[in-house]
Amino acid sequence: MLKRLISPEWLPSWMHRDHPLVQRHLRKPLVAGLNQLVFGTTFGLFLLFGGLSLPMLYLTFSLIVLVQLAAGTAGKIYDEREHSTWDLIRVAPYSRREVLMSTWAAGFWQLHRTWVVPFYRLLQGVVIVGLMVFGLWLGDIPQNLSIALIVGGTLLIALQPFVDMYFGGMVGLLAANLIPGRMSAQVTAASVVLIYWGAWIALVLAIFFSDLHILTLEQIALVVGFPLLLPVLAGYMAFRLAEAVMR
Repeated sequence: MLKRLISPEWLPSWMHRDHPLVQRHLRKPLVAGLNQLVFGTTFGLFLLFGGLSLPMLYLTFSLIVLVQLAAGTAGKIYDEREHSTWDLIRVAPYSRREVLMSTWAAGFWQLHRTWVVPFYRLLQGVVIVGLMVFGLWLGDIPQNLSIALIVGGTLLIALQPFVDMYFGGMVGLLAANLIPGRMSAQVTAASVVLIYWGAWIALVLAIFFSDLHILTLEQIALVVGFPLLLPVLAGYMAFRLAEAVMR
């Protein structure tokens, strides 16, 4: 179903699973023990937080997706360098953009092979709908802002997972092309997405723990726009820089 929805013919060739460079990466495992690690984290959070498990799981899974795409994308480039195949890929009949973006696309599809992304999207939908219900019926958000809140929440549910995966991947591509060591590059990429993730969570908490009676349209736009527009713009800038310094 996912393949039919986001792999139509109009998408660029590097996004298709049958692209040769994407296929090359897809033949390799994602991360050894990732499913076990995520399952253990999920079980532990349920035991520790009980009724608060859903929002805690959503925050955890959103961070896992960001870090995995950032560190994993960088790791793919270092794998090729360590196996002395990166130079061969670079001289293949593909542009720099296609080489870099197909590397990210492979990580995107690999992550969708696991249960992490579907579960993350489910958690996100439940948590955001819950926040909208709380704000409209229990938080006394002004009635004139109800439509803006519903539209903003719907946009987050539909777009934020893809935006996060794009941002994480582009940061990973940049780190791999700027920083010589694998570990340093992956730690740097993970740190950048962690800072972004923490900033957005802090913004949401600050607004929802404030007086919702005086919530403004600008605040709703900030909560929605920050995790949608900033990652796209920052990710695009990271990609263009990675393309320029690709080595």
